[in-house]
Amino acid sequence: MSSSQPELGVDKEALYGEYMARTRWQDKLLKRGCHKVLDIPEDDGLNINQHGITGRHLVAIAGIVLMGLLGWRALAPVEPLTSTAPAAPVSVVQEYEVSFWAEDGADCPRGFP
Repeated sequence: MSSSQPELGVDKEALYGEYMARTRWQDKLLKRGCHKVLDIPEDDGLNINQHGITGRHLVAIAGIVLMGLLGWRALAPVEPLTSTAPAAPVSVVQEYEVSFWAEDGADCPRGFP
């Protein structure tokens, strides 16, 4: 038996050629998919079709500015809290005058009937 196995009819060179063609096709497909996902033109030249600032750019810039302001505010120094003794509660004395009436509308004396 030889290493090329001619009696089985296997042509390793042809199989390798098919393998390389398939590998090139897969690489090309992967590259095309990556370019589509990343919105990059497929040729090597830079063909940028969009000029100027769009709404997405303005939203991104506004978000960056807002986060910067919030971050700056978070980094601002804060005055430490001073601990003071709690003040004594103020007691307020209140007096009420309560009157009672009988069923007939007459004023009752200080005690209950």
